Amino acid sequence: INYISNFKYISAEKICCKRFSAGNFISFNNEIYQNNVLYFEYNLTKNWSVNWGGIKLIFNNNIVEYTELPLYNTLILKGIKELSKNNSVTPIAETVKNNQYILSGFFE
Repeated sequence: INYISNFKYISAEKICCKRFSAGNFISFNNEIYQNNVLYFEYNLTKNWSVNWGGIKLIFNNNIVEYTELPLYNTLILKGIKELSKNNSVTPIAETVKNNQYILSGFFE
């Protein structure tokens, strides 16, 4: 992480594994993060279909600026300025039997 981010002496902090099941979503939010340099999400779910939901929406002035698809074995790194934008995660369809797993955390 130090090599690709050009930050020195950072360490992983506040790491968690998230599980999203049928009907789960994250509502529109804008969290403030202090003392953190980078945020990461690592998608762990094989064979996830974007048709099932669980797609992160990133907003700019209340308009979707871009999306992040939960594709298996992908790592998303964000600087804190990028992370401070409003975001939400679309609901997972009620008929989905699989869970979606994401490992996330911060580097300080």
